[in-house]
Amino acid sequence: MLSLIKFIVKWSLISFIILTLGNWAQWNGRSFSEIVRLTMAPIEKSNFITDAQQWVKSLTRDARKGFQNRLEIPSLSQAKTPIEESLPSERQRLKTLIRELSSSDTDKD
Repeated sequence: MLSLIKFIVKWSLISFIILTLGNWAQWNGRSFSEIVRLTMAPIEKSNFITDAQQWVKSLTRDARKGFQNRLEIPSLSQAKTPIEESLPSERQRLKTLIRELSSSDTDKD
């Protein structure tokens, strides 16, 4: 728990220092945050962002559908019970078939 608190405090301080320096430090008369904002403005208006958003939405929708389909599949214990119930009758049929075949083979001789 103490390590988690140290981790949160450490990254909070680092974030605070970076944000403060980004607003305070200047280059060519502009702060770094202003330079980043002006650089990112055309990218935000481009189709790349909307295409990426649509791709992520379709990916999450497909993953959600797959997860729901996986939940709808009956569990193995439920699937085994009908199979196990049908096995004795099939065994009986096979036994009778084997007896008939063996008796017909002995009758021919």
